[in-house]
Amino acid sequence: DEYGDEIPTFVVSELSSGYPVINRPHSMAQFVKSPRFRELVTEEYVFIAETDHILLRPLPNLANETMPAAFNFGYMVAAGQAHIVDKFVPGLGGLTDPVGPSPVIIHVDQLLKVAQPWLDFSQRICKDGEAVASLGWVREMWGYAIAAASLGIKHRVLEAFQFEGGSIGNRNRQLSWPVAPTPVTPDGPLAPNGLPMPYYIFHYTYGIEYSTEGLPTELQVGEWSLDKRHYMGSSLPHSLTPPPTCAHDRAFILRSLFNNATESLGRSWSPANGRVGSAELGAFNHFSLRRENEANPARADPVGARILGTGPWDLSGTQGSTHFRIRSLWFLGNGWLSSPRGHGRWSVKEGVLTLDVCGLHLQLVAGFSENGWGLGCASSKGCEIRQSVLKAPMEHLSLWAQPAAAVTDELSLRVEGSGHYRGPKAGGL
Repeated sequence: DEYGDEIPTFVVSELSSGYPVINRPHSMAQFVKSPRFRELVTEEYVFIAETDHILLRPLPNLANETMPAAFNFGYMVAAGQAHIVDKFVPGLGGLTDPVGPSPVIIHVDQLLKVAQPWLDFSQRICKDGEAVASLGWVREMWGYAIAAASLGIKHRVLEAFQFEGGSIGNRNRQLSWPVAPTPVTPDGPLAPNGLPMPYYIFHYTYGIEYSTEGLPTELQVGEWSLDKRHYMGSSLPHSLTPPPTCAHDRAFILRSLFNNATESLGRSWSPANGRVGSAELGAFNHFSLRRENEANPARADPVGARILGTGPWDLSGTQGSTHFRIRSLWFLGNGWLSSPRGHGRWSVKEGVLTLDVCGLHLQLVAGFSENGWGLGCASSKGCEIRQSVLKAPMEHLSLWAQPAAAVTDELSLRVEGSGHYRGPKAGGL
């Protein structure tokens, strides 16, 4: 491709098996067998990275001749897949490292040994229905983990090799960037004086999604959104829209890294020619979804005024051919919905509630009776609510049943219907 002349490149024929990730071990197995491998790789160690990795600081060699360095993937739990691993190497179940083939720093001799078994185990897994169902999309990662363990290769498993998690993961850990590199040696401690090792890689595999307030928006596109999937068929613009003030540092850092790269490339990076023009700088940032300068606009509707601030609701039913169940749903201020499965939006017009949450678009009507409140479909066409329960104590229902008081002071307007508030000692509100 156009970068082949700038980056030393080795090209293999692609496998078309319906599982494109199999090309990762396939390409590596072909590469190490080729005479070009020794021509292109003259170093003792190889760093295996992905196209959505950004280096945050100079990367030292974290491996040695017998122990590669790899990232600790929380979902690569050996005990959880022990029975699957034993199908391919009896007795190996529970002994694999929680790693994948990237990011990895590995000695060339070990890479030459593991490349073909990595492909072989990955292909065997792909032919086993139970293994495919259990391991899913990351089955070639398990192919690598099984191959390495079968050869007796143990990894230096590092929590902070890379940062990943979008707007919802690693909530309590700062990226701590930019800072001076912390010295790390292959055999020495992770950091002096017991300090934690800094992140070396930003893996932007997950979208970073926020509301205008800086609230992480889970499992859906946020009002501010930075996701590589937006640009699969287009180019990044020269200046991405700033994130909300209260967003985590990851949003500011990734935006600044992208903006710095496009600015450094200057005219050689031409978004207008790359199918995204300057008029679309905010194409994926939906601030227009919000009603500016209005606090709790649902107050103007009698139904909205009563629903505002209520919860937890349990809803289940069908929409078209989709079955759904949403537990602990709250109707919060500023049109927010909150549930353990993710945040969403709600609005009301002429007594009809519109909910957008967890990939669903529902139009509902509310019923208020002495025996309890409920929600039903505004139209029976393609919609059925099978269960609608407001799990609130009677004293709350009695309070909510009263006419909504007119609130005029600024603090009450901002606080009413907001939440949830999390506290390490007192719990949530």
